[in-house]
Amino acid sequence: MNWAFVLTTLSVVAVSLSALIAAAPPATPFVQLAGSNGKIAFASDRDGNYEIYVTNADGTNPIRLTMNQAEDFDPAWSPDGTKLAFISDRDGNQEIYVMNADGSNQTRLTSNSAGEFDPTWSPDGSKLAFTSDRDSNEEIYVMSATGGGQTNLTQNEANDAFPAWSPDGAKLAFTSDRDIDFEIYLMGADGGNQTNVSRNDADDAFPAWSPDGAQLAFASDRNGRYEIYLMNADGGNQMRLSGSSREETVPAWSPDGTKLVFMAGDLVGGQIINNDIFVISAAGSGRTNITNNSADDIYPDWQRLTATPTPTPMPASVQFGQATYSFSEGAGSALITVTRTGDTSGAATVNY
Repeated sequence: MNWAFVLTTLSVVAVSLSALIAAAPPATPFVQLAGSNGKIAFASDRDGNYEIYVTNADGTNPIRLTMNQAEDFDPAWSPDGTKLAFISDRDGNQEIYVMNADGSNQTRLTSNSAGEFDPTWSPDGSKLAFTSDRDSNEEIYVMSATGGGQTNLTQNEANDAFPAWSPDGAKLAFTSDRDIDFEIYLMGADGGNQTNVSRNDADDAFPAWSPDGAQLAFASDRNGRYEIYLMNADGGNQMRLSGSSREETVPAWSPDGTKLVFMAGDLVGGQIINNDIFVISAAGSGRTNITNNSADDIYPDWQRLTATPTPTPMPASVQFGQATYSFSEGAGSALITVTRTGDTSGAATVNY
């Protein structure tokens, strides 16, 4: 199957591959630990144009976050689950925006005449990697989470797209056609050591790191249609996870590593239409359609919930109101003031 043709059908704005399609690692690598599973974000045209929605992991209670006449799509959760990066053409061309998890404070991060796509957060939340066609072909860029310091990491004549940051922040997986067909590559977070890890004659795309960094999920058409596969992070042990009569793409892991979410649509008349969002276990069982409607539901991503640390109370302190108390024998009662601060839970006994 021709990859450029398929990518055209996947684009929410029906553009060609050129429209679909760093940063140095921190001194101390940031390790993103597995979190609990939150909501699934996705884009849908169920209200007439593509908007960003969130839903419970079982598909219940879908909530629309963006509300405008533009096309809003490709949501990506921040590592702490409090923000979403996404793509919008509300200002004329596709740019990267960010908003709070409830849809508030929608802010534009990129501003140029090119198209930007595929935002993905670094595991410490300080940066975003993305795809841009500002250099006439598709390249992987990185910028700060506020939009500054935009840097081209790939810099070649091929099309490089769909970046995905490793959980330790040291590497980026991405898709490239530099070897004629599309393959999954790895590179350092600074763009160095770009290496093909999928290595076959099929088209492989949409890499997604497992939370522990040991595996990559991806989509491949090696069996005639796009299906979800897994492989070790070095490219070993490639195996098919899911397969059906539909075209399956854009996998994303649940934060606890036990499940994956992906989109699947019908290839009709040369276009992939009627995409739905599916969830499947990481072992390949329990494939479930969680949107199951006539709309086009695309680009899922799974929210990572982080526990709020319980604050450690200040040590308890007991203080008398004055250093000494003097009263005559037989004077009756005496008032002694004792103040307790810090941890005031439980009982305290004062001996005097």
